[in-house]
Amino acid sequence: MILSFRPATMQDASALVALVNRAYRPTSGQEGWTHESNWITAQRISLEQLQSLLQQPSNYLLIAECLPLEKHNPQIVGCVLLSWHSPVLQIGLLTVEPHYQAQHIGRQLLDYAEQQGRQLFQPDIFEMSVVHTRQELIAYYERRGYQQTGQIKPYPLDQNVGTPKQPLHLLIMQKIA
Repeated sequence: MILSFRPATMQDASALVALVNRAYRPTSGQEGWTHESNWITAQRISLEQLQSLLQQPSNYLLIAECLPLEKHNPQIVGCVLLSWHSPVLQIGLLTVEPHYQAQHIGRQLLDYAEQQGRQLFQPDIFEMSVVHTRQELIAYYERRGYQQTGQIKPYPLDQNVGTPKQPLHLLIMQKIA
């Protein structure tokens, strides 16, 4: 599958909200391997939250698109958020459409995000936060060069990103840029 990448626009907001919530908090039977439904309820992001992210100058939201053979319009199959906090570039909201998972889209999207991050921001460090129960995802990021720092943060209950079914915290992972 050949992907193209571009910055997200406000016109993409509704489609991206649907994509992120499908990937992170799908309904039963619709899960991909990266979902959080076993640990967290409610939607991952609202339209207002995504629009706010797009308006912040320190944020850069990238979209991955593919052109399916039977269609004439590109289909959004993934996204990733870059948030600049000098000298650290935070990578988050890495999302792949569930029925396209396990096709290396996440790897391509992460590689492209890191490449764009280096060009746009010249960071010293890439950083991401991962829910501590997501062992398969932590292992995936470790294979991509990220290391656990030993730092933890509380789950962001005040950010309206879902309600934990059990006590959760975030592990901080970093990679030298």
